[in-house]
Amino acid sequence: MKINVYELLGLMLKRQAPKKIEILGFTMNYIKNAHWGDYEDERTGIRLSDFRLNECLNDEVEILESQV
Repeated sequence: MKINVYELLGLMLKRQAPKKIEILGFTMNYIKNAHWGDYEDERTGIRLSDFRLNECLNDEVEILESQV
């Protein structure tokens, strides 16, 4: 299933975040942090919060594994 970054952020706020996503060539797993969670790439350790999300809100995100 494919959604955009804006929709992904909405799911994260509702605590319905997918376990695993693919975005901009990175395969990322959901990780819990103090406030609302984040995603981290399996290979590089880059996190979704490292991106300037306001510049890619309409970019496509593929959900590889459903909710946490």
